[in-house]
Amino acid sequence: MVKNINKLKSKVVEKGYTFKKVSEELQLCEITLRRKINDEKYDFYLGETLKLKEILNLSNTEYIEIFFGSKLEFNS
Repeated sequence: MVKNINKLKSKVVEKGYTFKKVSEELQLCEITLRRKINDEKYDFYLGETLKLKEILNLSNTEYIEIFFGSKLEFNS
């Protein structure tokens, strides 16, 4: 399940995509994509999250916020 659904949805719209188009890019059924986004019983495979990062041109921070729900803080 996606941790920050609203951010993912806004990125899809911002990039001019639809969930149908994103599902085609991921080679998933649109229903499967929506389940992976909205249902706690379904998760993305790591490769799928990385492909979404590429499709939507997500920064590392955006990627982490969307899929893991927090920002990483690096201490030196």
